[in-house]
Amino acid sequence: MIRKISKIFMLCIMSLLFVSSVSYLVRNGGSRFCTGAANLLYDIKLSQIMNGLVFVVFFASLTITYLLIVKKSEQESLKKIFVFIAIISFIAVLILPNNSTDVFYYMGSGRLDAKYDLNPYENLFCDNQAQHMDDNIVASAPSLKTNFLYGSLWAFICRVMSSIPVNNEITMLLIFKFANFIIHILSCFMIFKMTKSKKMVLLYGLNPLILYEGLINCHNDLFMVFFIISALFFKHEKKTGLAVMSLALGALIKYVPVLLLPYIIFGDKVRIKEFEKIRIWFVQKVLKKKDTSEDIKLVPLKQVLLYVVEFISIFFGISILIMGNAKYILTFMQQTTNLMNSMYLALYMGNLPVDTVHKVLMLVFVVVYIISVLKSNKSSVYQNILLLFLIIIISNFRTWYLMWIIALIPVLEKKNIIGTLIICIGAELANFIMFFLGEAYVFGVHYFCLLMLSICVGEMVMLYLKSNSKTRKEIV
Repeated sequence: MIRKISKIFMLCIMSLLFVSSVSYLVRNGGSRFCTGAANLLYDIKLSQIMNGLVFVVFFASLTITYLLIVKKSEQESLKKIFVFIAIISFIAVLILPNNSTDVFYYMGSGRLDAKYDLNPYENLFCDNQAQHMDDNIVASAPSLKTNFLYGSLWAFICRVMSSIPVNNEITMLLIFKFANFIIHILSCFMIFKMTKSKKMVLLYGLNPLILYEGLINCHNDLFMVFFIISALFFKHEKKTGLAVMSLALGALIKYVPVLLLPYIIFGDKVRIKEFEKIRIWFVQKVLKKKDTSEDIKLVPLKQVLLYVVEFISIFFGISILIMGNAKYILTFMQQTTNLMNSMYLALYMGNLPVDTVHKVLMLVFVVVYIISVLKSNKSSVYQNILLLFLIIIISNFRTWYLMWIIALIPVLEKKNIIGTLIICIGAELANFIMFFLGEAYVFGVHYFCLLMLSICVGEMVMLYLKSNSKTRKEIV
């Protein structure tokens, strides 16, 4: 009974947004842009305070029903689970983007590239856009003063989808959203093939962050998530070469997946034969810990280098092929890095120069990353990396940057899954400040404080679940 009520309630929540979205579209005859404070219910005008509260109620309700459905998943057949995920995801696809214009930028960049042969990496987007404002797809995009912000594979995907001969931004929007829908369902299928767990499929497939940011707001991170899950799947199937290839393709969307390369190559119990003595010395002498590695498989350095060469060859080869010039790779990386300035920490640390704080944090991240990879032989090592990753990107932070973390749930230890969910859902819940300040929220301290508060509340919930082991086991 609880399972059925939860599913009905989730359908009602998503349908409410769908109806409001369609109403807006009918009344305005076009797409909706996020300017100033966002409006969750589109055409229903609310005060900023009420709008923010409605978002909190919406997302909290979605999260509660999500957890209840996962909790009762063993009572459901696999077919019904996939059908329900498909129905909810399909409704999400039909809802207009709510508080993000990124998908319109994808559409505009792709159209300029496909129809007018304007390389998105050569000139500022706003300059290319100004030449073709008579094209509805191009005109619907925000006028960003940047070159293309994403990797070469995403530029190619945008080019292919935007080459479809339609001149209506809503039709093109649905093309992009249906692509995300297909990718999402394929990811669910691979998770089940990898884990044989209905709960794992639901933990990903109905995750509120994935539904809201991946399907409603249609962020390209969902493609990156797909390639990460593909890499994990091939790793599980002991096809490391294909796993490395998938990870390289994911890095060609956004280059975050490169962080997972050590796990994909080494796994839980694989070490480089030539370096094993050095690693043991590091653990015992430097970290002052007993090495507990058991049943370690040693592989020659030559084999590891082949995988690294494969990753580099795919990444740079495809980039050069699509971008047309190797220099655009460095331009893309530098531009992306420049957009991740540590604004909040600069405020909290006596107004230190932003670049200085950012470089120090990146150095800390690299050091901790290397130590974590060296000292552990378990995939749960990435739990620490994810937490640190969150802190580093908290500067110019967008909640959907965390979607790739959801992809790792199948390989995390069960005790870490709830903590990961808390971080991701807490980040989205804190996102309600968007409805007060518009996209300017990333340049203030408001989001930082709300995010910390949300995560603290979530951690309190996790402590309760730990005291109630039965409930906790039913979720994970």
